[in-house]
Amino acid sequence: MKTMILVFVSLCVIQLPLLAQESSSSTIFNPAKILEAHNLLRQEVGVPALEWSEELAEKAQKWAEKLALKNQGEEWYLEHSGSGENLAGGFVTGDLPEVRVSDGWGSEKEDFDFSAKSCLAIEKCGHYSQIIWRNTTKVGCGLKANENGKYILVCNYDPPGNVRGQTAF
Repeated sequence: MKTMILVFVSLCVIQLPLLAQESSSSTIFNPAKILEAHNLLRQEVGVPALEWSEELAEKAQKWAEKLALKNQGEEWYLEHSGSGENLAGGFVTGDLPEVRVSDGWGSEKEDFDFSAKSCLAIEKCGHYSQIIWRNTTKVGCGLKANENGKYILVCNYDPPGNVRGQTAF
């Protein structure tokens, strides 16, 4: 009996960090708020709202989980899995993911030339231009939090934006 209790207690102790990690991810990840943050930026430039895609969200979630494994230390490691994707890292005790969308990626509008409908020549604003890309109709995002308090946010877009030779809208 003592062995069974010891095994049970051991399993519970092993599972606690995993439960805390899942709790952090589910507590801060709100797809509706992330979609709203995207659509507010799109509304500012007069392009149609995006729809949420579960298929894109599943793809984004898998990539967020893969990247989270590479972000266990102090350095940030963010690598794209393909085109039509925005990545961000944050801390579960800091900015919420929807704030990363609106204030992080959205802040790149300062480097966007609205008359030319593209990024300024010497600046980078690819996250922002992907969000407001007129031809993009769907978005799906995933998030994974680590035990170290870091989270990785991945958003995938369809069709992908930032097409060379085309304007955002």
